Amino acid sequence: MLLHERSVTAMRKIMTCMLIAALFLSACGTAESGALTGMIIELTENGFAFHTEEGIRFVTVSEDTMPETECEPAVGDVVTVVYSGATDRRTLNADTVICCTLTGTVTEIVEQDEPYFLLTPDDGSGIVRVNCTRSELCRVTAGISVTVYYSGAQTRSVPPQITSQYIRGLVLTGRITDTDEDGTVRLELENGETVILHCPEEALILTELDIGKSISASVSPQVRLSIPAQYEALDIISTD
Repeated sequence: MLLHERSVTAMRKIMTCMLIAALFLSACGTAESGALTGMIIELTENGFAFHTEEGIRFVTVSEDTMPETECEPAVGDVVTVVYSGATDRRTLNADTVICCTLTGTVTEIVEQDEPYFLLTPDDGSGIVRVNCTRSELCRVTAGISVTVYYSGAQTRSVPPQITSQYIRGLVLTGRITDTDEDGTVRLELENGETVILHCPEEALILTELDIGKSISASVSPQVRLSIPAQYEALDIISTD
């Protein structure tokens, strides 16, 4: 009887160890999966780095990656990466890269509990309602051309509706010629014109405001009428 109890106890220990080992191996072998949206800040040899709400992530693109893009993604584009494997916490193996945009002219802005604006696309496809957050409205004003990044999903309503992931309105590209301690810089644009750019810290996406650096800045369309003209930066990336 005693021998039988010892055998049962030993067997239970073995089964417990086997179960722990199986769970450990299963956890190690299970690939992290999900989807992240962010702005591309750098192109790499086998993919790109992008800035997300969870920080910087590096994306590996392979022959098996399914692109759902209108063109080759570039620095400054906002993309959604669907992944089923992560080499480590910061490197994702992409299954799909989604980058959908709609460019047109803002015709009307509606500020209510669920704000939106109406967009007349450049392709002549008809007015589209763009649902957005209240903070995104600072990027648009009636009459300007904007590019809306979205998931690719569009309702069948009249007018059709999309939900913005990011709105690129007025963009200034040039070289920094002078800086101030308060985050203000002088920017020489590609056409030779000089403007003053007010750059809050939250607008900087992994870049420093160094003299001589080339940058691309999305700015508020509300320009301050002065000489030179003054703009409020919404986000800034390096183009060097």
